[in-house]
Amino acid sequence: YSCKLGGVSLFTDVLPADIFCKQVHYIAAQNVTLGCSATEYCPADTVTRLQMATFVAKAVVAPAGGPGVPVTYGPDPVTGLSYSCETGSPSLHFTDVPATDPFCKHVHYLWARGIIGGCSATTYCPGDAVTRDAMAKFLGNAFNLQLYGP
Repeated sequence: YSCKLGGVSLFTDVLPADIFCKQVHYIAAQNVTLGCSATEYCPADTVTRLQMATFVAKAVVAPAGGPGVPVTYGPDPVTGLSYSCETGSPSLHFTDVPATDPFCKHVHYLWARGIIGGCSATTYCPGDAVTRDAMAKFLGNAFNLQLYGP
């Protein structure tokens, strides 16, 4: 890809001159997300909590196609939390993201690391949209961003 005038895009809906062209292509190159189809990124679509968890977990654990998010993890050295997304495992925190969900490991990994919480004590609400303020908190938690001010 080339994000400059006259360049080439991997996605038919992200033009080389678009303001977010570099970021979209960078996260695609890092295997964080590949888009909504083989040829489209769908830049104007909203993101669900499930999609956000997948993006953030992949960005934290497996940049550039690294080892991937583990199916079983823990106990985490900081939170002491653990999970197993093995089929039939009772070791899950969120009742609405079962082991059979292909994104179980992404959601539970972020939970075990203390990066995300649920919408209640035991549910995650994977289909709900992520607000911009919540996204800021998830990214701050995931990448240990140093916050300043009062």
